[in-house]
Amino acid sequence: MRCGRCASEPARAREILEDLAHWTPVDTTLGLVQQAWHWTDFAQLSYWDAIILAAAQRASARYLLSEDFQPNRRYDCVQDPFDDSASGFAW
Repeated sequence: MRCGRCASEPARAREILEDLAHWTPVDTTLGLVQQAWHWTDFAQLSYWDAIILAAAQRASARYLLSEDFQPNRRYDCVQDPFDDSASGFAW
């Protein structure tokens, strides 16, 4: 016997999955890991920061919002827009 609340859970799960399918997640491949290794060597980033940066690059992101990177630092075409000055980043 199923409860009324439980009966709606599969439908809600499908709805959430269909919404997420519109995103274009980056697959974790050897190439992505190798790109992250480049950033750990070149920019002295931690592995986890480097893998996030590599994924942002693969997704063609222009900006990466993180408190862990240097303000206004460019990593090829990806920039961390946080700035300590009052001018900050223009959206």
